Amino acid sequence: GDIEAARRAYSADLALQPGHHQLMVEIAALHAEQDAFTEAALMLEAVADLGASFPAEALHRRFGAASSEPQIAAAMTRIEANATPVGTAGTLAVIEDPNLLIEGVAVSPDGRLFVSAIAGRRILEMIEDGAPIIFADAEDGLQAAAGLVMDAERGLLWVATGAAAQAPMPEGEEPAPALIAFDLETGEVAARLEPPLGAGRLADLCLATDGALYVADTNAPRIYRTPGPEGPLELFAELTRARSLQGCAVMGETLYVADYGYGLLRVSRADGAYAVMRQPTDVSLIGVDGLVAHEGALIAVQNGFSPYRVVRVTLSDDGAAVSGVEVLAASLPAFFDPTLGQVVEDRFVFIANSQWPLFPEEGEPDGARGPTHVMAIDLSE
Repeated sequence: GDIEAARRAYSADLALQPGHHQLMVEIAALHAEQDAFTEAALMLEAVADLGASFPAEALHRRFGAASSEPQIAAAMTRIEANATPVGTAGTLAVIEDPNLLIEGVAVSPDGRLFVSAIAGRRILEMIEDGAPIIFADAEDGLQAAAGLVMDAERGLLWVATGAAAQAPMPEGEEPAPALIAFDLETGEVAARLEPPLGAGRLADLCLATDGALYVADTNAPRIYRTPGPEGPLELFAELTRARSLQGCAVMGETLYVADYGYGLLRVSRADGAYAVMRQPTDVSLIGVDGLVAHEGALIAVQNGFSPYRVVRVTLSDDGAAVSGVEVLAASLPAFFDPTLGQVVEDRFVFIANSQWPLFPEEGEPDGARGPTHVMAIDLSE
């Protein structure tokens, strides 16, 4: 019942997580409870400036009678309008099986398209005008198949795999986190690299131009690195401030890593030193999952932001700070927890609707699952 103490606590959280739209709405509601309607409206206007949206009924329920205050009502209207779809994306492939939990995607130089399945414990190759075929599965050592990376130079397809609640294992099977490389021509396992320190869950990975591979452990704030299929896979950096590491991208001597709670981190490839990147006050990079580099900028998939969106993140000249965010696509009808992607020439190819919320760790899904769509956004426009 101590509204002022609650407001101070949320404000302290927001200082650590700039652009956290849900925290900002809660702070605004606490202002409104103290009849500080101008302060509440200013905070809601800042939420609108981020591009965030919330359902009208949820806002009105949280703010109660204060919803009718002119300043607050005007800000709410702007927030609700942010749910309007932005941009376009074309469908490249559809995976009809609704029970696979598709996470990652990769495209080979000759146009072969692969997707990874968490619950399905497999990698599928999408055959044009036909059903997908299984490229690799549990018999090849896959547990939950997460991030994919195409190593065109070596003719390899890399996958991060390990245990996940959504990928039940038979009795007696133990969690086995690993990076596995498959030969694109033969489909055979070319390398299997296991991390030290008993990594909890290897998920998203990225490839440098020199062939080095980086992979994040989402259960611990660690990044692992290997020079290639010959290994070893070693601890590269411990990002102790991070909460939940997600996608990564390499530009020159810098590794950019998304943290689900804090935004973007910048890591030196030379020594692993890192910092949380500065960003403008009207930018939110909360809830970034997929992250790739493209022409000096970063393409990010935000599935922990409302609405779901894909954005282009521009950087300062020295690459140490975020200078702005351009929304490429948001709130499209097909979007339902979009995840990972890859730049293919001037297109961003990504999983548009992984449907993660319909794959609870326990119990039955709260809703019906549908087909999964692989989509593409034209980056040249």
